[in-house]
Amino acid sequence: MRPLPRRLLGGLIWLVLLVALGLAGGWLWLRQSLPVLDGTLEVAGLEAPVTIVRDAHAVPHIEAASFKDAV
Repeated sequence: MRPLPRRLLGGLIWLVLLVALGLAGGWLWLRQSLPVLDGTLEVAGLEAPVTIVRDAHAVPHIEAASFKDAV
């Protein structure tokens, strides 16, 4: 069996690098679109503290002192 020509081997290496770079970029782009699940946010206009708790199925439950704050 003959070895691959240098030009073809170089092209394959570049192709693998470009695919790896594309996958890494896609992963980073998709990762930033995920919602923030932990932490504390300060929101202007609330009259009382609001808590958002997620259950075992990741469904958010909002606990607020008033309907206005919950919405």
